[in-house]
Amino acid sequence: MCTNNQQLTDQNTRATSTRLAIWDLEPKFHCSIIGTCLSIKELQRLGSKMKLSRKTLHDSYQLHSAFVALVNERSIEARLVNKLLNKKFRQSILRFNHAKQPLELFALWQEGLKSGEIAAAFWSLITHPNTPTELVFSALGKVHMLSHLSGETIRVDMLKLTKLQRVLPELEEQLISQEKKSQQALAKKDKLIQQLHKQISALQDSDRQLKLTSDRLQQLEQQIGSGALQQQNEQLSKQLQGTESRITRAEKETEEWKTLASVRVKDYDQLEVRMDQLISEQATVEQTLQNFLSPACMTGAADGAGNIDLCNRCILFVGGRNRQSAHFRNLVEKLNGRFLHHDGGVEESSQRLSALVAQSDAVLCPLDCVSHDAMNRIKRDCKHQGKSLQLLRQSGLATFTQGLQRIATEH
Repeated sequence: MCTNNQQLTDQNTRATSTRLAIWDLEPKFHCSIIGTCLSIKELQRLGSKMKLSRKTLHDSYQLHSAFVALVNERSIEARLVNKLLNKKFRQSILRFNHAKQPLELFALWQEGLKSGEIAAAFWSLITHPNTPTELVFSALGKVHMLSHLSGETIRVDMLKLTKLQRVLPELEEQLISQEKKSQQALAKKDKLIQQLHKQISALQDSDRQLKLTSDRLQQLEQQIGSGALQQQNEQLSKQLQGTESRITRAEKETEEWKTLASVRVKDYDQLEVRMDQLISEQATVEQTLQNFLSPACMTGAADGAGNIDLCNRCILFVGGRNRQSAHFRNLVEKLNGRFLHHDGGVEESSQRLSALVAQSDAVLCPLDCVSHDAMNRIKRDCKHQGKSLQLLRQSGLATFTQGLQRIATEH
C-alpha cells in the first residue's frame, strides 16, 4: 500500500494532461469500477437503454460481466458508462481537479476512505491525469481487499443466523410447554374458585340460619330468662364467629388464587410477545442476508438489491459495542444509506451527540448498551429537531436490521 510521502513525490505521473476515460484504463480496473462504482439498478437502467437481453438484465453476475466487457474499448456503450460515472461523482471529481500534486491526491483518497465515499474517491483518483501509477494500483488493491472483508462480514452474519435458527425451536418448545402449564394451572384455579364459591354460598346460608337461630334464642331468653338458654346462645354465638372466620379465610384464599392466575396469564402474554419479536427479527435478518448473497463480483453486485432502501438517509447509531460499528456501517451503506456512530458517552463527548443528531435523518439506540444521560439527551434532541428515533431492545444485528426496516417504511 502506498504510504511513503517521498515515494509519492518522486513517482512519475501518467503521460496525459486530461482526465482519463474508462477505456483508457487497464482492463484489470474495469471489474472493480463496475462492481464498486455502479449499483445493480443503475446497470439495469443503462442496460435497458443498450437493449441488453432480459436474461442478462435479471442476472446480476451476467449483467456485471457484460458491462466489464463493454468498456474494454471505446464505443457508444463505453461512452455511456463513462458519462454516467462522471455525472454520478461530479462533486468528487471537482474536488480532485483542484489537486495537482501526488500528495494532495493521496490526502483526498485517504479522506474518501475515512468518510466511506470510497466509490467516488476511487473513480476520481484513478482517472486523474496527475495520479502516480503506484497510487493508482494501491487504490485498486484497497478496493479489492474491501470486497473480501465484505464477504467475511456476510459469513459472520450467516453464522449468527444459524445460531438464531437453532435457538428458535427451543424457544418454541418452551413457549408451548409454558402455555400448556398455564392452561392447566388456570383450569385448576377455575375449578378451585368454583368450589370455594360453593363453600362460601353454603357458609353464607349457614350464617343466615345461625343468625335466625340466634335471634330466636335471644327472644326466648328475654321471655323465659333461662340460664340454659343463655348458655346455648353463647355456644351458638361462638359457632357463628367460627363460621364467619371460615368465610373470611375462604374469601381471602379466593382472591389469592385469582391474583396467581392473573400473574400466570401475564407471564404467558409476555412470552408470546417475546416469541413474536424473535420471529420478526429472524425473518428480517434472513431476508436481508438472502438479498446480500446473490451472485456478484466484488461488492457492487448486491448494492440496492434488498427490500430495505434507506434512500440515502443518514442513520445515527448511539451506544452499542464498538466492534459492531463496522458491521452496522457496511449494512447501512449496502442498504443505500449513510452511517454515523457515537459510543453514548463512554469515550466520546456527550456534547458532540447533539451535533450528530442534527446531521442525521434517523437515530437508532439499543436500550441495553447506552448511558442514561445519553438516552435522555437523544430523546430530547430528537423531539426538538423532529428526528425519527427507534429504541432497540438490545444491541445486535437482528434488532438493528429490524430498526432499519422500520425507518425505511416510515417514508
